[in-house]
Amino acid sequence: MAVAAFLLVLTACGEKKANQTENGGEATDSLTENVEAVEDEDGFTSDAELAMRKMQTTWSKESIEGLPPEENGLDIVALAVAFCEKYSDFDANKQLVTYFTRRDQFNSDWYFVDEDLKNGYVRCGSGSEISSDVTACYWKKKDGRRLVAFWLELGHEGSEHVDQLLAFYDYDPESDSMTPKPELSQRVEKTMSKFDAYSVRLPDEGKDIILMGHDFGDDDSYQCTYYLFKWNGNDFDQKEVSEDEAFGL
Repeated sequence: MAVAAFLLVLTACGEKKANQTENGGEATDSLTENVEAVEDEDGFTSDAELAMRKMQTTWSKESIEGLPPEENGLDIVALAVAFCEKYSDFDANKQLVTYFTRRDQFNSDWYFVDEDLKNGYVRCGSGSEISSDVTACYWKKKDGRRLVAFWLELGHEGSEHVDQLLAFYDYDPESDSMTPKPELSQRVEKTMSKFDAYSVRLPDEGKDIILMGHDFGDDDSYQCTYYLFKWNGNDFDQKEVSEDEAFGL
């Protein structure tokens, strides 16, 4: 069974188990065709929610072509811009592209960019009540290819819900394209499905992904369980760790 994408709802209100969305139909280029699937209780769907749903329902079905040749200095910026241009309806993606291609038009009042090009990491996010964030990083594989990851979050004004997406791609320097690797996203989802919700921190230092499983009790208690997805040169090895070990303290 091919799982196209998943939708996680992170809440601190005790709402149990994040929802995983499964879509086996054809990808669509129209945001409006996805309205009914993401309408809230009042029947209203924001453009940001539609943009998130478009990514969730299409990313695993569509490769990203036409990347610059690696010999021309391909880096995380080129990989991130290619993904974000494809899904530019999501505001953080649009702002990341603007930052690296039309800096004078970047909305610095609402958005910030963190970048560590040497470590293959870039993040664009906002601090507003309706927040959108995109983080991208890559790993060099032993066979010369690269594994690329994107973590996206959408916060909502007046709500503690956060819509999320984790997407992995394989970059092939011979074809200058990124091919979706949904099986890696599914591995993370399977590992973290026992928790009420989870979040992901892609590495801005080092090579390991931090996974955080969140459990909320009826008595307002909270517990977080940490895992490292440790990079071994081609893939990830999973390890449950303490908070100090997760963050290298």
